[in-house]
Amino acid sequence: MKKIICSILIASFFVACETPTEPSPTPSPTPSSGTGSGTVTGTTTTPTDVILAELPEGLPKATDCIIADLQFDISGTVNDKLIYTLTYDKYNRIIKSVTNSTQYPNTTTYVYEKGKIKITQDATFFGGLKSNNVINYTLDDKNRVSISESTIKATYNGTESVSSTKVSYKYDANGYLEETKSEDNNKKTQTTKYKWEGGNLVKTEVLDYNDPKTKYEKWTNVTTYEFDKSKTNGSWDVNSVSGAAVAPGIAYFGKTNKNIISKLQTINDWVITTPVSLNAKLTVDTDYKYTFDGKGYPATFEVNTNAKAEGSFPVSVPPTNVKGTVKYKCN
Repeated sequence: MKKIICSILIASFFVACETPTEPSPTPSPTPSSGTGSGTVTGTTTTPTDVILAELPEGLPKATDCIIADLQFDISGTVNDKLIYTLTYDKYNRIIKSVTNSTQYPNTTTYVYEKGKIKITQDATFFGGLKSNNVINYTLDDKNRVSISESTIKATYNGTESVSSTKVSYKYDANGYLEETKSEDNNKKTQTTKYKWEGGNLVKTEVLDYNDPKTKYEKWTNVTTYEFDKSKTNGSWDVNSVSGAAVAPGIAYFGKTNKNIISKLQTINDWVITTPVSLNAKLTVDTDYKYTFDGKGYPATFEVNTNAKAEGSFPVSVPPTNVKGTVKYKCN
């Protein structure tokens, strides 16, 4: 459940929660009433503009619409209202996101240079915890993320803690994300496989997981996805890999989904035998509903998440509901 909530809450910091995702997200995931506003500091560029060669496929083009207003309400284990103010450069790359939120106000900046991207997020959590998150991305010759190195500095009651994670990304011959490998500063490692069919991500699976601090006899984590084949994703990949509501930076992780996601299920199942015998299985089901504007872009979305816990601690997990609205600026 934490993974799903996180990808929704931090959609503007799209890989902060998990790989590649998490900000979101996208993915992860994620105030009083108001209106966010996105600004574009230019329009089209000339064919001789050297930056054009550094742009990946999937970014909004001059003929596309970009998100100018994004708001959503969360209820369940977390209750909040989020309003995003988004700013873009003349290439329609997001360069700043300010999130007005009761639980998680934050400001995220994006800096683009040839072959690399740097994302910095400063956030204050409900209760006084403050964090500074920095992700440095290295891009390959096709302008896709090949390596990410993230550092999170958290401060609470005057005490600072620092964690870091390095992730490598592998793509298949068709340009889809195929595999990620991560290792954090505590030597925890994870390899995840991504399976695509018909232009959509249908399955992610953790192939191996190792935490030196805990001896797991079993660890599995599998997510399966379903899509609305009647609706085609535009340049802005709604929900995408991470499950986040909107992930503007997903274009830098290879090809995006052809269609819009309608359902996903994540099953995490693990067993340890020492120093005590414990087991746990968490099944999280999430479904998505949308309405669309006249151009076919999602105008509203609703995300409902239900979780079931089994094993040594079969606690009840309350459902989560997210309702959001999206407005666009079209050239």
